[in-house]
Amino acid sequence: MFGASELVAAVMAKARVSLGDAPGRPAPPAAFGSRSLIWSIVLPGVSAIMMLMIALSAYLPGSIIAVEVRAARERAV
Repeated sequence: MFGASELVAAVMAKARVSLGDAPGRPAPPAAFGSRSLIWSIVLPGVSAIMMLMIALSAYLPGSIIAVEVRAARERAV
């Protein structure tokens, strides 16, 4: 049969539960997990900057050409 110290050791080993293993308790998120705070802040910021760069690259060339054509007409008159 088990001695008292072996019984206590067995109970302690069985009782050790990590945070993610506890019933009803979610595992702590990883630093770059899919629902982490880093991605919820960085991803929208990066996507907003990329959309701004795309919009500016579509708008600026036409705007610069229009300004230069107007300036050339004014110089010609």
